[in-house]
Amino acid sequence: MLDEENFENYIVSNNKISLIPIVKEIIKYHELIYIFVKKDFKILYKQTVLGPLLYIIQPIILAFTFTMVFNRIGEVDTGGVPGFLYNLIGITFWNYFSTSFIANTETFQKAAQVYGKVYFPRIILIVSNFITYVIRFAIQLAVVIMCIFFYKIKGYNVTIPYTSIFIIIPLLMLGLFSMGIGMITTTIISKYKDLVSLLPLFVQFLLFISAVIYPISALDTKMSHYFWIIKYNPIAYVIETARCLMINNANIPYAGLMYSIVINIFVFIIGFIVFHKKEKNYIDSI
Repeated sequence: MLDEENFENYIVSNNKISLIPIVKEIIKYHELIYIFVKKDFKILYKQTVLGPLLYIIQPIILAFTFTMVFNRIGEVDTGGVPGFLYNLIGITFWNYFSTSFIANTETFQKAAQVYGKVYFPRIILIVSNFITYVIRFAIQLAVVIMCIFFYKIKGYNVTIPYTSIFIIIPLLMLGLFSMGIGMITTTIISKYKDLVSLLPLFVQFLLFISAVIYPISALDTKMSHYFWIIKYNPIAYVIETARCLMINNANIPYAGLMYSIVINIFVFIIGFIVFHKKEKNYIDSI
């Protein structure tokens, strides 16, 4: 197994980054990934009464609140889909992105003590975050599926189409984007630590411009002056696509999805490059 110095020299040579040794190191440290994932779940359950129910209760309460405010009072049109179900799907995918992004941003600050004691590829932390939040997403997705069957039994025109098997695409896109932007942000925060306080505001702002609780088409007429903010937000098209795949209530925005895929991959590549260029200096700045 490569030591830290040889690993860095092996990966970064002539200002180029090689993926092969990085992938090999990730495979070699697969047991460490398992330990980090297990630790994340233990921390969540420690000194809590609800445990795994936290994953279920949080999106349900949020979906109920948004339904009352935006669908009942604000009269947001959901295309015949029950407002609660419409919001729950959007919130489930949004939670996956936002929690994963915040975790990736805070990774190096939380694990600072480990760096000085043991060497391991820093990308391991990002990979473990990805797995952790995919598992959490799967739990919340099970709740969404149960809600779809509930509304189906109640006589609503909703069903789970065959297209739902393709939700792996928006899931992967949100994962890549959260890792990419998280690696960029953690690099910035490691130097300018006061910016951590702005993260919650940034995430809240993203929530309301990411089509989580409304269809993108609704803003084209109601908020035409500000529509460009949502139009160029890659997260919005991914969440809209995920909702279409789950309940098939509208046409998938293929053009917007392709735009999002390109942007998400680009952000991930940039974040990956920045991460590996700066990771050897993290321990000096955190």
